[in-house]
Amino acid sequence: MNWRSGGQRKSKLFVLLLLAAIFTFSVMRLAFGILFYVNRTDSAPHGVYILSICQKLHAGDYVIVELPLDIPALHVKKGFPLLKRVQGFEGDRYEITEDSLVFRGRRYPIFRKDGLPQQEIGTYVVPKGKLLLLNEPEESFDSRYLGVMDETEVKQKVRLWFSLEGW
Repeated sequence: MNWRSGGQRKSKLFVLLLLAAIFTFSVMRLAFGILFYVNRTDSAPHGVYILSICQKLHAGDYVIVELPLDIPALHVKKGFPLLKRVQGFEGDRYEITEDSLVFRGRRYPIFRKDGLPQQEIGTYVVPKGKLLLLNEPEESFDSRYLGVMDETEVKQKVRLWFSLEGW
């Protein structure tokens, strides 16, 4: 009968550890917001992103932002979470042409389609408190369409924790 009591102890320990883990993640979720974000869209690398310990932003960092307006053409509403890459900060210059956003010599294509927000053609400077968010893929919905985004719209900085590329 000793093997049963040992098994029961292991089961009780497992349940206790599981409850402790759930409690810990719940407290962390309340304190820090979303801890994990799964990206399945083609606008950024597919994978599981985890909350970054350091929230100071640098060029190339991925952030979660909330869509600032409804976009019926894309079937998304204001507040929808987006995974975007920080590229430009206060004082950085960029240009909007007929077919692209040009930043630091790189062209990010713009597709002029009905129902998508559009920026006027011209040269711009990122103002104080704003960020230029640009992802690598050509069809990413980012500052090409939305313009610069307010730093307060950044919910959190995240890092790719587990890649789902090729799955």
